[in-house]
Amino acid sequence: MPFIVLRNDITKMKVDVIVNSANPEPMIGGGVDFAIHEAGGKELVEARINLGAINIGEVKETKGYNLPSNHVFHVVGPVYKNGNENESGQLYSCYMNALLLARDMKVESIAFPLISAGIFGFPRDKAITIATRAIKDFLEKHEIMIYLVVFDTKSYIISKEIHEHIESLIDSGEVDLQEKRANEMGMRQRRRQMESAEIVHFHAREFDIKEDTWQEALFQYIDAKGLKETDVYKKANIDRKHFSKIRSNSLYHPSKPTAVAFAIALNLEIDDTIDFVGKAGYHLSQAIRFDVIIRYYIEQKNYDIFLINNTLFDFDQELLGA
Repeated sequence: MPFIVLRNDITKMKVDVIVNSANPEPMIGGGVDFAIHEAGGKELVEARINLGAINIGEVKETKGYNLPSNHVFHVVGPVYKNGNENESGQLYSCYMNALLLARDMKVESIAFPLISAGIFGFPRDKAITIATRAIKDFLEKHEIMIYLVVFDTKSYIISKEIHEHIESLIDSGEVDLQEKRANEMGMRQRRRQMESAEIVHFHAREFDIKEDTWQEALFQYIDAKGLKETDVYKKANIDRKHFSKIRSNSLYHPSKPTAVAFAIALNLEIDDTIDFVGKAGYHLSQAIRFDVIIRYYIEQKNYDIFLINNTLFDFDQELLGA
């Protein structure tokens, strides 16, 4: 199942498990810890105190009580000192240990806060990178719905260098709205002309991809590249149920994020990506934030969908896959 980053109040998440960034001592701290126990009520507070001390990276479980979640996993993240005392490894273990417990309990959904990024002082960009890496590693072997919950975009910081570079690309590509719409209409007309005139495009020739429906092209690419379907839908951040719907319906019409997600999963070059999403009636403009970000990563040959989604979230854009 996929991984989603969203803005929400974690205490309102209707999932099997929410994760609490807990105080190591049997007392209630501030921030997320306080909010979860306040929403969970007196019974949750008593249950947490009865758990006793919790070590860094250790996970202990209680019921959710008054929370909409069935369970709360209490995990203690590391206090960030200088980055040289295994803080990254400890933070990674917080996520992984919580996920492994969720697997053992056979739960279907879990929501995390950004552990240690509050009063524990972990730099947010590093905390996001570690959280994403742990979740990605887990999802390579297991299926569970995972949410990373933040209050707002401002609290979700990716690499400053990447952010500034993409921002400059967006600024340089901005055009008047009327001109943008005219350009897009012209692009769609040119795309239809190309599709009616050609059976196979240059890059797609290598894989013998015919100009059929988007769904047919997807499975032609999977077969031509010798890929496993499981690997493809996981790399596209799509769950098995959604993928089965795509496979069984030859007239399936994807959303633009879904079409792009599979282009990323297939590691398509930019021209092939434009052709591929074009079969579903979409285009990648140089004047739309979502499209600029997708183009940037494909042209960099970086097909890490979780990193791409981190960037899309940073710019308040719709995420790929789920």
